[in-house]
Amino acid sequence: NKSAYDFFQALKTFYVGCVIFIDIYFFGTITHPFMFVYLYTAFFMAHVVTRLYDNNNSYKEVENLNANLEKTVAERTNELLQANRVLSELSERDFLTGAYNRLYFENVFERTAADFDPQKDSVHLCIFDLDNFKKINDTYGHAVGDKQLKMLVQLAGEIIDSSTVLARIGGEEFILLFRGASSDNALA
Repeated sequence: NKSAYDFFQALKTFYVGCVIFIDIYFFGTITHPFMFVYLYTAFFMAHVVTRLYDNNNSYKEVENLNANLEKTVAERTNELLQANRVLSELSERDFLTGAYNRLYFENVFERTAADFDPQKDSVHLCIFDLDNFKKINDTYGHAVGDKQLKMLVQLAGEIIDSSTVLARIGGEEFILLFRGASSDNALA
């Protein structure tokens, strides 16, 4: 633990001070000069042990910091991926109704037209709007008009299949792109 380690470091420092004091005080008077070699060797060994302990603790601390950093990076990456999904959705969808927006429709239409083979493909378009929509907004307010637009998209979404693209291209104007549907199915 930290307090025992600090105590050991202080004891080691005190030990070195004592050895140096004894060495200087008795210099030349001791009959066994190797005693100081033993004392300094003991200090050196204790110092090596504490340095290894320090290095081990530093390594563990770096490992912990690295693990925390990796966790933080993973969390931030996940947050960015979610934000990108939201941005992608916002770039393709009309914010009010949830139908695809005009830009998305134009991109899909261009790809569909580029890949179109009249011998085997079927493509139909249906453009429609809500009659007297301005009167609804003027009489009942925009909140009611917005509700009508949302209901229209919800109802259309219930009757079209996944290959059909429903897009809002203007205020109350919508377009359906039927890919692969027969004329009868598109008309229905």
